[in-house]
Amino acid sequence: MRTDLQAGIYSADEVPMGDYLADPCVLPSLSSGAAHRIITTTPRHVWWSHPRLGGHARESSSRTDMGSVAHELVLGNSDAIAIVDADDWRTKAAQTMRDEARAHGRYPVLRHKFNDAQQMAMAAKMFVADSIYAGVFDSGAGEATAIVQLSEWTWLRARPDWLNHDMRVCLHYKTTEGSAAPDPFVRWVLTSMGYDVSMAFYKLVLDRLSDEFREWSHVILLQEQKSPYCCSLITLSPAAWAIADSKVQRAILRWGMCMATDKWPGYGGQVHEAEPTPWQLAEAEQKLQEMGSE
Repeated sequence: MRTDLQAGIYSADEVPMGDYLADPCVLPSLSSGAAHRIITTTPRHVWWSHPRLGGHARESSSRTDMGSVAHELVLGNSDAIAIVDADDWRTKAAQTMRDEARAHGRYPVLRHKFNDAQQMAMAAKMFVADSIYAGVFDSGAGEATAIVQLSEWTWLRARPDWLNHDMRVCLHYKTTEGSAAPDPFVRWVLTSMGYDVSMAFYKLVLDRLSDEFREWSHVILLQEQKSPYCCSLITLSPAAWAIADSKVQRAILRWGMCMATDKWPGYGGQVHEAEPTPWQLAEAEQKLQEMGSE
């Protein structure tokens, strides 16, 4: 495992996904996912799941693999996919092939699911070709690794899905088992999954690397995992950008403090009082009134 990368931007060939996930920076670094978790859970949760700290990586799932397969096909990296000729994962042979693929940094997928992923990729590319970003995949780079050092203890790393220098756009490709309709996604999913933090985090990393990136657009290409594999394009409003930027700053400050002190607190040892909600108070009052009228 390498731990020698300085600030800069590296191609997918220079830093394969396995190396990126293992964190190749000089010091343990903060990723966008960890930035979301450190402000929505606790630093202890982030420490536990960080490859260079607690070392307990989160387990993959068939759903994660399916999303990753579509991701690699859209970005033109089919070599990262391992097709398994089996009906399901219940047999020992299929499970062995799945585990071996993951061990080598590849994404296992059943043959019939791979066919579905191919249809997804085709639908995504057709959608993009008919959008304002037509031709975005004709040039550019996928899955580059960007690293910046903000202070002695604070290193950040990001892996943008697609960078197109001609169009000055960073495209974030996401898939969902639910709806890709913009309104419900923005209302219920965008912030709960930390996608707003991810966009602001990536923007900060790229901006710190070069002034060239400061005027770039950051857009989510969102796609449904079920046919007809509909897509939408989503970005943040100025107000949403401001909130996301503040979340990232909170995450970076908390990370830097934990790294400098090597203290990763959980929920704390103080006693927390359970306060009734307004509806619980109203319900209790109603029950008392009902008892008095009996």
